[in-house]
Amino acid sequence: MSIITLNQFITDKIKELKNTYKEVAFHSTDDVMLTKGGCSEQFTSNASCLNKSGQGISIHDVENTERFPFKENGTKVLFNVKRPRKRRFELHTEYFIWSQEG
Repeated sequence: MSIITLNQFITDKIKELKNTYKEVAFHSTDDVMLTKGGCSEQFTSNASCLNKSGQGISIHDVENTERFPFKENGTKVLFNVKRPRKRRFELHTEYFIWSQEG
């Protein structure tokens, strides 16, 4: 997969999710530390800069990383989605890992 900005990733993911869900809206981004099969987040984490470069990734495809010390290496992106024939929105989570250069 090619390196893109976080802003482009969000735009592309909204288009992709609209094929499955009735309504899709961007909710938020948070700086996180992605580890093998998991995601660690500090209580005081900041919103991610939309100019960060990297790529979208499944949480299960992340390489093993040391859990200590805590160092952010990705973004958790939340979307509000509404399933067909449903009234309430749900949160849908996607992960974006930063490139080493950026």
